Amino acid sequence: MTKRYMWSRILYNGYEPDNKIFFTVLTEDDGTIIETREVTFSGMFNDGEMQLQIYKCNDGRYAHILDGKVTICETYDDAWNITPTFITTPDDFQDNTPIDVTDLDTEYEAENGLPNPPNV
Repeated sequence: MTKRYMWSRILYNGYEPDNKIFFTVLTEDDGTIIETREVTFSGMFNDGEMQLQIYKCNDGRYAHILDGKVTICETYDDAWNITPTFITTPDDFQDNTPIDVTDLDTEYEAENGLPNPPNV
């Protein structure tokens, strides 16, 4: 049975403030990630704040929204690859324990489906 998990990751970058990013994924029973559904980040760096959201759309593509700039990507990896390195490859990070949100998200998705891609 497919399960859905959420967790946060604390990002440590040299002299920058610590920040937290949140992931929502679908997994196999053994915990193997099948697909990333959403990534959200709202953080502060020395030169200002940054907002990021990556999410899977109902057409299978991924919306990458960085500080209000929308890019539609064919795959999650494409979206992750255009994300700033302060987020994708921090100096160090710590993952918090994943939380099983299968029941909560499955009901919502059954009623509403995946979101439409944003208008670009």
